[in-house]
Amino acid sequence: IATREEVNDYLNALVPDKNGQLEHIDLYGYLQHINGELKKGGPNAHKIAVVTAVGNMIDGYQPAGNTGGETLAEILKGVKDEEGLAAVVLRIDSPGGSVYAAEVIRDSITSIRAKQIPVVVSMGSYAASGGYWIAAEADHLVAMPTTLTGSIGVYSVIPTFERSLSALGIYSDGVESTSMSSIMQLDRPMTQQAENIFQLSVDNIYQRFVKLVSTGRNLPQDRVATLAEGRVYSGVKALELGLIDQLGDLEDAIKVAAELAEVDDYSIDYRQIPMTFLEQAVSQLDVRVHSLMQANMAPDWIPKSLLQTFQDTIQPLRWVDQFNDPRKIYLHCSECPM
Repeated sequence: IATREEVNDYLNALVPDKNGQLEHIDLYGYLQHINGELKKGGPNAHKIAVVTAVGNMIDGYQPAGNTGGETLAEILKGVKDEEGLAAVVLRIDSPGGSVYAAEVIRDSITSIRAKQIPVVVSMGSYAASGGYWIAAEADHLVAMPTTLTGSIGVYSVIPTFERSLSALGIYSDGVESTSMSSIMQLDRPMTQQAENIFQLSVDNIYQRFVKLVSTGRNLPQDRVATLAEGRVYSGVKALELGLIDQLGDLEDAIKVAAELAEVDDYSIDYRQIPMTFLEQAVSQLDVRVHSLMQANMAPDWIPKSLLQTFQDTIQPLRWVDQFNDPRKIYLHCSECPM
């Protein structure tokens, strides 16, 4: 047992520098020492940018924890125009989401590749559906053996409330100039004509998805069609099917990016969505409240297995308020955790 000052004195005496203080290096310097591949590089070193896409893909600007289409596109645009950029590594840990958000991100990636800058994808726990949409055209795809990927499929969500309102004795009616006038009237059941229109939109996006994967992975469209229909694959199976290029982690993806860019001396620039002070405070508060609820709110007599089943059941409902795609069409992996 020792005080803080006693510990400092002990360390200073243990490995003193010329000033009698503890000779040490910071964490980044330590990582450089034990891993020569993660180089800081010289003053003229090339830069490899690491950008992350984490959480559900939602249209617009979103805080950390979700992948906002406009937010990530803005980061990628800023990276693209920087001097000395050699390559981009996109770290994906997302089950997908809004079609519009995914397409905005994919378009930003395409603009980077158009400048002959290699883009390498590193897949985390999952990079499925919308996550695979933004990955498919990258120069090289790296996934973990346990990554969940694929899920090449599309669906549309249009909530209607006529039954809930009728239970409360509330009904609606009216006259309209055409049969299309009330197509988005949510207090009435969806008409067959409306269903047909939305089905055409879903089919169109699905065909685009299959074609995108076919082009990006250099696979015949009929081959991709047999792999699609929302099927989810592990990283090992995806490699076997040609949906990814190799198994590995983020470090492996960075190595591949350096090889494609043909650079040896490079620095790694990790980019992330900046959080305001309020967002950081709310994030920390949310974690603490969640922990307290788990610790104190559940009675001891309720089996943990039942609580887990209940949480798994209501989890999809928590994402409903994030369904903000302008066309109500989604690339989302239903088999992936949210």
